[in-house]
Amino acid sequence: MKRNHPALAAVLVAFIGLVLACPALGQEWAAKMFEATDHNFGNVARGAKTQFRFQFYNPNQQVVHIESMNSDSPSLSAAIDQSIVHDVRGTIIVRLNTDDYTGNQTGTIEVKIDKPSPATVKLGVSGNIRPDLLVQGDSGAVDFGTVYEGKTRERKISVMKYNSPNWAINDVRSANRSYEVEVHRKPSRDDWTIFEVTARINGDAIPGKLVDPLVIVTNDTQVPRFPIEVEGEVIPLPPSSGR
Repeated sequence: MKRNHPALAAVLVAFIGLVLACPALGQEWAAKMFEATDHNFGNVARGAKTQFRFQFYNPNQQVVHIESMNSDSPSLSAAIDQSIVHDVRGTIIVRLNTDDYTGNQTGTIEVKIDKPSPATVKLGVSGNIRPDLLVQGDSGAVDFGTVYEGKTRERKISVMKYNSPNWAINDVRSANRSYEVEVHRKPSRDDWTIFEVTARINGDAIPGKLVDPLVIVTNDTQVPRFPIEVEGEVIPLPPSSGR
């Protein structure tokens, strides 16, 4: 005959009651999927394409389904590469609207999950869109598009500073060593100091997405550096193409 265990049953009932009374405890599994739940863009230029990839991983046996994402700030938007995640990595891309807003921006992206059980993860995002810094060209990013392995491609973008005649770009850095960058000062216009940044993807780039940004290093002590997004993909040559 199967025996009941009153003490064990009481503990289980108490635990279930605690989870129901405090939903956050029942949602910890969802937040733990994310490598980070907060991001500060720091100083960014007006007109620059500004985005951050929140990476998450589902290590569970059950499929996770993201039902919706909502932003509480008009300057923030979010997109996801896939809404159903089973034992794979996923990415939520959060974008800061630098075309229509300036100044300090703070907001939250609320990610709602409905499977395997209801949960909500809040992603905090902040950044300072500088009205005196401006990026023009390639939709605010260096977009190489699709590049075959072993080939090169060049893109130009203008970086500008308002009412600062002595402002200068001292260096451009990146974690990707396949980028080659040249900087040239252009004639000033309407109180804007202008530098042209020429970025080149060289033939050493290995196949894959280009995600490492350029970091503009300046002589401005208030904004000594700020990023410019790089986009594109290096793909292998077709077998019959040669090099």
